[in-house]
Amino acid sequence: MLNNLIKIIWFTFFLISQILIADEFELRNSVSYKIKLPNYLRLDFEQSIRSRGENLLFRQTFSEVSLSYELFDNMKIFIPLRYAIFKDKVKTRASFGGSYKVKVKDLSFRYKTRYQFGVEEQKDSKQVLRNKFYAYYKVNKRYKPFLSYEIFNPIDSKVEIINEYRVTSGLDIGLRGKKSIKIYFQYKVEDLEKKDIDEMNVIGFSYSLN
Repeated sequence: MLNNLIKIIWFTFFLISQILIADEFELRNSVSYKIKLPNYLRLDFEQSIRSRGENLLFRQTFSEVSLSYELFDNMKIFIPLRYAIFKDKVKTRASFGGSYKVKVKDLSFRYKTRYQFGVEEQKDSKQVLRNKFYAYYKVNKRYKPFLSYEIFNPIDSKVEIINEYRVTSGLDIGLRGKKSIKIYFQYKVEDLEKKDIDEMNVIGFSYSLN
């Protein structure tokens, strides 16, 4: 178990070094908190800030609240609402989706899908269908390395294939008092319908208060 943890740590530092020397990278930081409600309902709150480039210039900050309902074991539906502030614009976004999880001993798989509707001032609304696949392994009570792959398909465009995809790897670290930290590294590709695609390397840190 110790050897596996050492390998995870070394792999983590390797990914960090590769991202930091890349021409384009983004740093994401977020804090989240959840409240359990009666009748299998739950409220999730998240506050995030994102910076980009060598000088880590401000890109955006957003506040998000999500209401979820557990239909039955390992399956739920959710409605997230987001208000995002950029340097020169404001965006609002609403989504509706669901997720299903399958567990095989210490290995778990999760599929999440959502319909996303975004609005920006003086621009047409954007509708996107997102599908995400997770796989994570429980090394012990504290450490869970994970992988995920997500694809984006704009509903209101002429693109017949995916317009964006994200590949993510990271580590979920459990702390005392049900708190946790998530460190992840993401390779993101956008605008696949254009000749010049947009590639981005992302470092993410998430802190969960419960």
